[in-house]
Amino acid sequence: MDEHNTKVKAVKFAHLYTNVARIHGATKVLLMFSTYLEKAGHQSVIVCNSFTLSPPFWFQGEIKTLFKGNQEVTEKSGLRKLIYILGQVIWAIFLPIKIPRDVDCIVIHGEGSQYAMPVVKIFFFRKPLIYYCYQPPRELYDLKDFSKEAYGLWYSIFSPLFALHKWLHRIIVRMSWAILGWSDYTNQYAQKIYGPHHYHVVPAGIDFEPFEKEWRNPKKSQALKNSLGLKTETVLLMNASLTLKKNIPILFNAMALLQEKGFEIHGLIIGEGPEENNLLCLAEELDILKKVTLLGYVSQEDLPLYYFISDILCFLEPRGLWTMSVPEAGAARKPVIAEGGGSLPTLVQDGKTGFLLTEGNRAEMLAEKVEWLIHHPVEAKAMGEANYRHVQKFSEPLCIQSFLNIFKLS
Repeated sequence: MDEHNTKVKAVKFAHLYTNVARIHGATKVLLMFSTYLEKAGHQSVIVCNSFTLSPPFWFQGEIKTLFKGNQEVTEKSGLRKLIYILGQVIWAIFLPIKIPRDVDCIVIHGEGSQYAMPVVKIFFFRKPLIYYCYQPPRELYDLKDFSKEAYGLWYSIFSPLFALHKWLHRIIVRMSWAILGWSDYTNQYAQKIYGPHHYHVVPAGIDFEPFEKEWRNPKKSQALKNSLGLKTETVLLMNASLTLKKNIPILFNAMALLQEKGFEIHGLIIGEGPEENNLLCLAEELDILKKVTLLGYVSQEDLPLYYFISDILCFLEPRGLWTMSVPEAGAARKPVIAEGGGSLPTLVQDGKTGFLLTEGNRAEMLAEKVEWLIHHPVEAKAMGEANYRHVQKFSEPLCIQSFLNIFKLS
């Protein structure tokens, strides 16, 4: 009997990841994926090098680590980041030690942890091995220019190591039984790197319950606005790490253009990263420093409130393979303005749930779209409602079912 198609009532999944040190897109997907499987009646065990943060209030599952630790790790840059990544990759080879022997399926999450695959194939050769490709190593492909700018001279010095990583990465990923991607675009991108394989679309879904809960409690949203000193401003939200590829300067330049036209606006940025000082300097240079709040880390419990007090979500990463922030904005009934490449046409219906930016001066285009939404509040609200309906297809039950359907599990 084909082990992949056997119907069972409950399955035990092991999820491998290098280091859970911060809540960002990848680690949030990892924790939510485990939680959704648990809610669906299956077991989830996260196996990682270390787990150094407090699990979100909604997390369900078991955690096994190689090392103990209780200190959160901030986003690194330059040589420190390269050394950190190399260390995580080396220790990933030992992750299979912590995998329970009675596991039914092993899911490798994200880049780096795939180096555990050869060992997994040896000791768990009868178990299906899935690679959940959050994204191929884009920093070595279409985002190479961002990497060169971020790492400077070190990028050139380590270029032979990067070339070796690209070669090994392709070989190792093909050891998996199947590759999961967040969208058709993600899988098309991956196929150009890994070649013919078993590809399946499994979007990163969200839990609508916390957003629905806060939707019914406007007093908390108003209290948060008051604490931030927000009154009648149009609030632009970005939920992104403070790194170069997130293109936050585009938002700042658009805000400066809007300010020149007399619009009252404020930018809220959720996230941490090495570009914080550079962004603050840019905001001061553009004379919008008092119009920008870098929020840093925001707990998962408080996160929905920041969407509700905002008017528009902005997502500006070029050719983004996925982002949790767009469905989250939809859950809060907010319109979105985003870069037009990658998977964003899947997430954003241009002209219906928000706007997609095209080629040209992104800051000017972003300012124009924000201005249009300000001048058309009825249409803006309708876009937010349309976004809410649109992102229902990325809800928790539907996305986890798309994964379970691969194994024909009910």
